[in-house]
Amino acid sequence: MKRLSDGDSWQIFEDIVSKENVLLLQRDIKAIARQVVDCCDGLMSIIIIVADNFKLRDCLESWSNGLEMLKRPPMKEDIPMEALKKFLNFSYGSLTENEQIYFLFCVLYPEDHKIPIDCLFDCWAANNLLQKGVPGKQILGRLLKMALLNECSNKQYVTVDNVYRKAAMKILREHGHLKCLVAPEANTKLQKDDCKDIHWISLANSGIDGLPTEVDCPNLTTLFLQNNSKLKAISSSFFRNIGKLLVLDLYKTGLESVLPMSHMQMLKVLYVNSCAMLEVVDIRGCVFSEIPHDIKKLKHLRRLLVSIDCGRTLGDLNTTELSSLKELIIYVKSDVVHVNVKARKTWCYKVIKDILEKIDPSEELTTLKFHFENSIVDIIEVLCDRLKIFVPKQGSLKHIWKERRNKHFTAQVYIGLEMTSSLQIPEFFPNTSFVLSCDKIVSDTVIDEVMGKVKALSVMRANSMDNLDQNATSSSDVIHDCLIHKCDNIETFMKIDGFSNLKTLVLSECSQLKALFSNNVAQQVGIKHLEIRDCPTIEEINMLSTSCGDILPTLTTLIVHNLHKLEKICSDMKWPSMSTLEIYKCPMLMTLPLNGNNANNLRNIKVEEM
Repeated sequence: MKRLSDGDSWQIFEDIVSKENVLLLQRDIKAIARQVVDCCDGLMSIIIIVADNFKLRDCLESWSNGLEMLKRPPMKEDIPMEALKKFLNFSYGSLTENEQIYFLFCVLYPEDHKIPIDCLFDCWAANNLLQKGVPGKQILGRLLKMALLNECSNKQYVTVDNVYRKAAMKILREHGHLKCLVAPEANTKLQKDDCKDIHWISLANSGIDGLPTEVDCPNLTTLFLQNNSKLKAISSSFFRNIGKLLVLDLYKTGLESVLPMSHMQMLKVLYVNSCAMLEVVDIRGCVFSEIPHDIKKLKHLRRLLVSIDCGRTLGDLNTTELSSLKELIIYVKSDVVHVNVKARKTWCYKVIKDILEKIDPSEELTTLKFHFENSIVDIIEVLCDRLKIFVPKQGSLKHIWKERRNKHFTAQVYIGLEMTSSLQIPEFFPNTSFVLSCDKIVSDTVIDEVMGKVKALSVMRANSMDNLDQNATSSSDVIHDCLIHKCDNIETFMKIDGFSNLKTLVLSECSQLKALFSNNVAQQVGIKHLEIRDCPTIEEINMLSTSCGDILPTLTTLIVHNLHKLEKICSDMKWPSMSTLEIYKCPMLMTLPLNGNNANNLRNIKVEEM
């Protein structure tokens, strides 16, 4: 280090101190100041540090104490480094214990590195260094004022002088509680698995191309791996014994495959920005209330597995920036205890509703599912260009539908009915391109648009619905196929009009069904296939109306199955198109309304033997 002349040394010191401290004009203070400058030995960096410290001293005693600190001799053999360490201690020693740790943390960043201020605040906070009520800006201001850090011109970064960084590393090595390793020593000890007592490790800018398969670092809270473009993969077992990790920096690494993080349940800060080729990120072990900002910068990310804490206020979960994302799998964490299965299901559906409002899934997403403690709920599933959507409540459909209204030729939409293996679209819906399964629907802009595309409608377990007319919208007439299953409040399938273009109708396990149509139906319905199964209260299948006569003039197939009270099939009806009639387990049905004049086209009759 080049030394300044005595005159130049004094001038620099005087310029800095006199701007904020008039005490330098006093004779006694000026005499001490001369000795202070002599102690700096012409080293400009040291003069600046010392001057920044002395300009804050406000009395003769404080100046005298400062001079005594500077005169303390070095204790080790390495005189230049110990002298530097002594001068650093002059400013460093004026800090509180917490403030000293803030500064020492900066040693993790490589030489000449511009430290992002916002990242520094994140790391301080994650390591629980920030005291309650003391903002990071206040701490940073103190370190800048003591000349321990230098602020860059854009005020977004700070730097540490290399000479001070080396001295700080020496201080850190002798620290009683904090243990830190930086490259190249850090890499050597990691390879030897000799890091059990280490708290901070930095391999930033070290040129590494790999990490050990497994290490034992039970106390590690911060790991810097940034700016290692040759680091292409990390073993899934690497983090197994690093359970206390709070900060992980992977900025500008070359990671291309899965980022394994299931063991890092305490992680608070993750940087993966500029991992340009990263395609799969698994951060299930880390519980977030929002998707980390750096994750959203991964333009090639196609699969994301993340844990969300529903005990916290949900933050930004929007995924529209992830233009390549195909699969989003959300693991929901919560301490909520439910009294029964129904209460748990209600809670799960509310969580899904709340998260869907914040995700705003892009049209490219082909898989969206929620994992709860005892269940998995599929929301979006795309297979061979067939889109399946499930939403617990109709209102959530708008968050998914708007991006997909014209993207898929075939779709199945489930409202209130999960798309489980036990709830499949019936095979008797032939060639259906758009199917809606729901418990009950209410007309609104989105559902009217959906209904405009629907060709098949399944209504299941809608116990608040009295008849199909309640599900009618302005677009109901485009529906060709309809299944009504386990709707226990329905007594009459259709009371007025609507669904005039139905071709297939199946009624199954409707415990209160007593009639198909009321006498007020004023239009004919083009049903060709009618099937009624396991409806224990129906006594008569009525196909006549006082207004229009035969309601089902085009009926070709009638199947009745397990109708124990059925006694009559509308005896006055004509059967101009009927070709197939099947009757099973209907013990009260003794006669059929058939003769040579009303069933000329009947070709097949199947009746269970009594």
